[in-house]
Amino acid sequence: MNVILEQLKTHTQNKPNDIALHIDDETITYSQLNARITSAVESLQKYSLNPVVAINMKSPVQSIICYLALHRLHKVPMMMEGKWQSTIHRQLIEKYGIKDVIGDTGLMQNIDSPMFIDSTQLQHYPNLLHIGFTSGTTGLPKAYYRDEDSWLASFEVNEMLMLKNENAIAAPGPLSHSLTLYALLFALSSGRNFIGQTTFHPEKLLNQCHKISSYKVAMFLVPTMIKSLLLVYNNEHTIQSFFSSGDKLHSSIFKKIKNQANDINLIEFFGTSETSFISYNLNQQAPVESVGVLFPNVELKTTNHDHNGIGTICIKSNMMFSGYVSEQCINNDEWFVTNDNGYVKEQYLYLTGRQQDMLIIGGQNIYPAHVERLLTQSSSIDEAIIIGIPNERFGQIGVLLYSGDVTLTHKNVKQFLKKKVKRYEIPSMIHHVEKMYYTVSGKIAREKMMSMYLRGEL
Repeated sequence: MNVILEQLKTHTQNKPNDIALHIDDETITYSQLNARITSAVESLQKYSLNPVVAINMKSPVQSIICYLALHRLHKVPMMMEGKWQSTIHRQLIEKYGIKDVIGDTGLMQNIDSPMFIDSTQLQHYPNLLHIGFTSGTTGLPKAYYRDEDSWLASFEVNEMLMLKNENAIAAPGPLSHSLTLYALLFALSSGRNFIGQTTFHPEKLLNQCHKISSYKVAMFLVPTMIKSLLLVYNNEHTIQSFFSSGDKLHSSIFKKIKNQANDINLIEFFGTSETSFISYNLNQQAPVESVGVLFPNVELKTTNHDHNGIGTICIKSNMMFSGYVSEQCINNDEWFVTNDNGYVKEQYLYLTGRQQDMLIIGGQNIYPAHVERLLTQSSSIDEAIIIGIPNERFGQIGVLLYSGDVTLTHKNVKQFLKKKVKRYEIPSMIHHVEKMYYTVSGKIAREKMMSMYLRGEL
């Protein structure tokens, strides 16, 4: 992490009294942040630390101080999610052989598990930022390596989209969330103010942004957070741009943004924990069914095409991760095979869905994401997912789960879709839900929604 540490050192020297962190009610200048990192280094130096040290803390302030202190000590932080069940923490510690964990009560050492990630293995991954975890909805989270060069490349293309001289970056939530940690390091490396929260609270977040008159804020959020913010937003706030990541934003939310604050830019990112950014959509200028145009430093190809030309998306870019822990190292010259299916048309990327979400109905491959995007163009539907349930005749049938103020009939849905999709792509059943449940990355938790539906809990 040589470059970011040097940039932070420069900002500390050039503007020591500028605010570096504004988290909840606490503000910390660049000078104060440097002093607290130095103090943490002195405390941690007393221990014989292993090459990888896990951070499992609720406080974003303490987390970033420990994160940067570990880098000064040439250790690799592993970012753990505090909200995981304790059984998941134990399983991950055992699986990856983590000996040192910094928690809210201090450092725990010599955890009884065999050493898995050692200095010999880390030699294959120079200049690591951290070890993160995927935010998948099924199974145990998977550990991966993220190096500094990949995020420096992401910062560079991100800077191209900071179109309003934004001098502050806001991202609520714990640093175990890749988006929050990314936004914080982007802010510190570029000498901006970072605005954060331990727990997302929309009104308090807007008040933080408004509290200091010089703030011109870029917010990094997931769509559910943007929806909550718009309920309490007014023109007194100093928001310049929303950077949305996670799931595609409903067009009705974009209209609300423009109705309430016409001058705010909306930039939607599509990417994954592994690939970082793949495409972007500025102010929904891209075709409504696409996830935007590819970033200039991203190469994309599709393989294993079906009869409609839809294939598995493969990515090559300098923003890629360095591979999964315990698996082969990945470099910028290699193609990474994602779990997403789609196609590119006139430089725009269209997603048809994740491979594990694909349904097979009467021998036909159905990609729910494609149909879901069409459905959310209806003013009667806020959010929609299509799940597959077993059926003796067809193998599976599709069930539409949707939220919105209007209760629809199957005839309504069929009428809306009949000229847009093939007959077998229209869901066989529909079910109105009061609300959707989400993953920590802001995506609808499909597995949970399907389980609840099958148990009759929706």
